[in-house]
Amino acid sequence: DAPEPRWVDAADFDIRDHVRRHRSDRTATRDDLWRIVGGLMSEHLDRAKPLWTFDLIGPFEDGSEAIAVRIHHAMADGIAAVHFLDALLWDVHADRPPRARPAQPAEHSDLSRLPGALLREFGHRASRTPFDRPLTAARELAFAVAPLADLKAIGAARPDRATVNDVLLAIVAGGLREWLGIGGASSRHLRAQVPVSLHARNEGGALGNHDSFM
Repeated sequence: DAPEPRWVDAADFDIRDHVRRHRSDRTATRDDLWRIVGGLMSEHLDRAKPLWTFDLIGPFEDGSEAIAVRIHHAMADGIAAVHFLDALLWDVHADRPPRARPAQPAEHSDLSRLPGALLREFGHRASRTPFDRPLTAARELAFAVAPLADLKAIGAARPDRATVNDVLLAIVAGGLREWLGIGGASSRHLRAQVPVSLHARNEGGALGNHDSFM
């Protein structure tokens, strides 16, 4: 045993443990896809083997197939995994030129927002919610499909232009508020963590874990 995490070679690696096909005697549907992926996401990766799997699901009516990918967070975070999968699964394409980002005024720097962030995070106790339960495998994975073009159109329609992330957060927050209200479990203070990528745009798609949360 070593005091720090390290990479080791897998002595009995078998690709069939990691790249698998879900066979069926009929054409797969979107409901089948959701059910299979939901089942996969409720399972733990086998700690005795390298912590990743690719599951091929389908074919669907149009002949296409889906790939459900699971990569442990110790290997790569979401952005690093997307860079990796982009290079592995899709054809080479020309990189888009980086967009210029406006300079942030000094008065709006992260440091100036720190007192407000501390007050928001620690200034009051969060209310009890239906989510305050132990996390087990007895849970379901919810899916939502939102065309990227529609999200961009919604953001562009705002008086002050909103980003795709802004629109997504508004959709999730609105849906969550409605769901809590239906169950009579509305909470005055609901604490939520939103993952935030700390990858630099020019880092070249390096693997590893570089994220935090708001």
